[in-house]
Amino acid sequence: MFNTTSYRYRESVGRWYNDVKYFDENTPDLDEKRNWDDTRKGITTNTGIEWYITDSASLTNSIVYSDNSSYNNSINNLVQLNKITNETSRSVRRDPEEGESGTFQYALNFMKDFKTDGHKFSFDFQFENSNDDEYSLISVDGLDTDILQTLEDEQQILLQTDYVLPLGENSQIELGYRGDFTTTETDYQVSLLNDAGAFELNTNLSNLFNFKQYLNAAYFQFGSKIDKFSYLLGLRLENTKYTLDQPTSGDFKRKNFTGLFPTVNVSYKFNEDASMTVGYNRRLRRPRGFMLNPFPSRSSLTNVFQGNPDLDPTYSSVFDIGYLNRFGKFTLSSSVYYSHSTDVMTFLSRDNGETVFINGEEFPVIERGPVNLATDDRYGFEFNLNYSPTRKWRVNSDFNIYKLERNGSLKMLI
Repeated sequence: MFNTTSYRYRESVGRWYNDVKYFDENTPDLDEKRNWDDTRKGITTNTGIEWYITDSASLTNSIVYSDNSSYNNSINNLVQLNKITNETSRSVRRDPEEGESGTFQYALNFMKDFKTDGHKFSFDFQFENSNDDEYSLISVDGLDTDILQTLEDEQQILLQTDYVLPLGENSQIELGYRGDFTTTETDYQVSLLNDAGAFELNTNLSNLFNFKQYLNAAYFQFGSKIDKFSYLLGLRLENTKYTLDQPTSGDFKRKNFTGLFPTVNVSYKFNEDASMTVGYNRRLRRPRGFMLNPFPSRSSLTNVFQGNPDLDPTYSSVFDIGYLNRFGKFTLSSSVYYSHSTDVMTFLSRDNGETVFINGEEFPVIERGPVNLATDDRYGFEFNLNYSPTRKWRVNSDFNIYKLERNGSLKMLI
């Protein structure tokens, strides 16, 4: 039986600056600075039981519970400069955000070791339910203007199994499966001050967002050693299904991605101190949660960040040639690499066609968010030298130089 309980308290600060010059002489320039202080605290406890069924098999059950709170005090200072009269005006926008979040997780793990050294099997099951609620009352120059409330619930189920089988003394087969099933429901509510002086829900800005991601992956790899050569060959088949549902706006979309991801690593050992490796692998990078969130930030009226639910993963092919040599107390490692990526996620700023009034002046709204815009080609060389004069001292040096070529077109957004 085991238990681990921890308490976390963290304070952090942030600074953001934006200077906008408009070509239109009738539109004042903007100098915008935002400062924020963020405080997060919470308690997490993990309790479980590990049962040794036999000398070679064990079953572990555990429960994790966490309760957290946060407070983010954001102050946005906006200075307007009229290019015709050279007059300036100021406004202060405050966005104090309070948050409460909680997580419940149940995990089961089974492990079995067989008689042959390295021959083993494992199975994992995990269920997690979490919620994250945020509330903020925005004020401009001392007047309350907006109430923002975000209610988010997420459920995740994880299934994973791995099997390793040695073949003789120098070969090994490994295969496995991973299933990751996530459902997220987000209720985003914006209430604005009406003419009667009361807050009223704005149905144009408020929205519901239901997001489902189902990931199924199976992999197989075989490794072997023949004299001075060793190699590892692997292949992963992965299928990802997205469901993007926004009932309020009526937007609905399904996506289905299936891909093969091979891995090839070959190594040659010249002697006990020197070796050379050649490798290739294909990988993908999925968008992070904030990149998919379609709800715009409201810390600034003129500059907003908005996620893109239609974002696709980035696929990359990576080639690498490496060399390792140990001589005396020095260790030298170096590599030459090349990678090619498609559907690269790039952050783009653009006029979204909307305007806002600040101190009687009209300004266009600049929206920033991620898009699949480009392809990347990266060429590089890395050099690392370690020196260990004694067992207690180690000096590390690292050098990396690369060239990145990015090609994209705005036409891809249409």
